[in-house]
Amino acid sequence: MVDRIKVGMAGRYPFKECAPTGGVQSVAEVLADSLASTDLVEMHCVTLVPGITKPEFRRTAAGVNVHILPASKRFGPTTGFFLDRLRLRAKVVQIGPDIVHVQAAAGPYARALLERGWPSLLSVHGLFFRDMEFEPAVRKLSTRLAAKYERDALRRAKYVAILNDYTLSSLKKFLVRAEIRYIDNPIDDSFFEIENREEEGRILVPALIWRLKGHRFILEAVAELISEGRKIVAYCVGGITDRSYYDELQQFVESKGIRDYVRFEGNITRQEMLNQYARCSIVVLPSLVENAPLVVSEGMAAGKPVVATAVGGIPEMIEDGLTGFIVPKENEGALAETLKKLLDSKELRSQIGAEAKKAAEARYRPEVAARKTLDYYYSILSKA
Repeated sequence: MVDRIKVGMAGRYPFKECAPTGGVQSVAEVLADSLASTDLVEMHCVTLVPGITKPEFRRTAAGVNVHILPASKRFGPTTGFFLDRLRLRAKVVQIGPDIVHVQAAAGPYARALLERGWPSLLSVHGLFFRDMEFEPAVRKLSTRLAAKYERDALRRAKYVAILNDYTLSSLKKFLVRAEIRYIDNPIDDSFFEIENREEEGRILVPALIWRLKGHRFILEAVAELISEGRKIVAYCVGGITDRSYYDELQQFVESKGIRDYVRFEGNITRQEMLNQYARCSIVVLPSLVENAPLVVSEGMAAGKPVVATAVGGIPEMIEDGLTGFIVPKENEGALAETLKKLLDSKELRSQIGAEAKKAAEARYRPEVAARKTLDYYYSILSKA
């Protein structure tokens, strides 16, 4: 056992500090910063970035050593990420960690580093094999391969961190030899410090434009509410993953005459996202499938009432009627009725928001995840 652990965390990590472009990047950055701040960990994060030609290095304000490697331009999944695996292994050998922490089972990181000579921990985020049916045709092959690599990594893993019972039930048949612990994804402290500047009728939909996120159903609900004379505007915040689905949504907005009541904001910075949470009165996530979406945690931390569908691990995040509301998926009528209830009562919004914030404080603060992760590291190393 060592007193100060040298950790090599491998996975998607922000190219620029405090500028994550996805949930896994955000989790990795927040967790790495929080672990580094304990002084019990020498933290190294290794990530692949397309579009750069040579390795880069930076050290964050929290003391995390970030090693940025060029990602292979072509044929990554079809060759088993051969070049990326070589680069990752060479860098981690150079770092010489006591333990390797792989963020996500699919992709090159697990193939290169999970149980490949170092004690290792795998954190499971999304489930590729589940999401395949929602991928555009152009990405079907790469997604199928990612799902295969994901299953291989899960079977190989000895130590796994998961988010909820939904993940466990979905992956149990693959986790044939793993010790499993539950560790919630942390979110940045800034979400807990948001000043409430609520604007009546402002609804935030923080999700990628992707068929599995279910935007069509919130737009159906908006159309119903507008037809009843409600004053609302839905702000859809997130990049476009599926262009054909985005085009369908635009056509729907035009056909229903609700152009003035829907805004597509695209990708925004973390600071802009904090502003969106501050100004909204309700957060809505109408997804068809999910695991443990960060936007639910963020909305709760911001003290906002979150309305989300009863899919994946969401019912394990929200206590219906106390810390938020759960509605059936693909049910715009139920969604509209729940929104009416919240829109009609500022007192209810405040009450739900306060309870949500209390629950988020106990589960999603960075130090909570860092403490549980560090305990797991020590446990793994004691058995190495």
